[in-house]
Amino acid sequence: MASMPAPGEMMQASSFSSLQPGGAGGGSDSQLDLDVTVLAFAQWVSEMKTRQQNSQHQMQAEMSIIRNAISANNTDLADFKRHSAAIQQQMQSEIGEIRESLSSVFMEITAAVRNNAAADQDIKLKIQSLNEQAVRNETAFAQLADAADQSQSKLRNAVQEMQLSSERMHEDLKGLNRFTENLEGSLVERSDRIAMELEQIGQDQHVQLERRKEHLKKMVGDVMLIGESLQNLVADFGEQKKGTAEAQSRLQSSLFVLDQAKEKESALRRTAANMQAGLQAQSMSTVPTVPVQANMRPMPTTGIVTTQQMYR
Repeated sequence: MASMPAPGEMMQASSFSSLQPGGAGGGSDSQLDLDVTVLAFAQWVSEMKTRQQNSQHQMQAEMSIIRNAISANNTDLADFKRHSAAIQQQMQSEIGEIRESLSSVFMEITAAVRNNAAADQDIKLKIQSLNEQAVRNETAFAQLADAADQSQSKLRNAVQEMQLSSERMHEDLKGLNRFTENLEGSLVERSDRIAMELEQIGQDQHVQLERRKEHLKKMVGDVMLIGESLQNLVADFGEQKKGTAEAQSRLQSSLFVLDQAKEKESALRRTAANMQAGLQAQSMSTVPTVPVQANMRPMPTTGIVTTQQMYR
């Protein structure tokens, strides 16, 4: 490439050409061309300067970034060296421990190999004893199998017998249930009969008590009439003391009869209570009951009738 003229030289050339005589009119076109080239060159120079400045700034920024990265990498390298040194020391200590453990393991392996030789002999002896015991066990198992077959046959026979006995028991239970139902029915009927008989006995006792009350009322009325007649007789007939003495004796005998009647009533109540207790006991038992009314006897009223006849 041809070397371009400097901007100062071009300016001097343009000024020199403009100062030459006769050159002002004829050389106007060449002067215009020269100015355009000068301006283009100046513009190019300014662009180059700006580009150079921009490239310098960019280079400086890149250099600062590279310096920062280098410093960071240096710190990382220092940390890595420290960490690697610590890891190396730790690995060396672990390697020493592993060597010690390997030496102890080798010692144990040798001891185990020595012990295994004795253990192998013991195991062989044990295997022989186990084989002998296995033979014995086989014979024992054969005997047990025979015994099991016999026991199974016995159990089957026992199960069949149990089934037959259970069927018999079921039949017996059914019969017992029927018997109990019949017993319950008979007991209910007997209890109803006993209740009816007790009601009838109570009614008879009530009727007899009412009759006794009526007799007592009549006797009391007779006694009152006798007292009134005695008073009249005493007032009218003072001489008939013997008759009054006899009448008093009769009254005492009638009172005695009344006492006896009361005692008989208490005795009848006791007998009725005893009969009721006996009927309840008979209803609880399975012994057939005997009708009570057939064995009952009418209460004696002879004393009361004789006293009434006596006073009449």
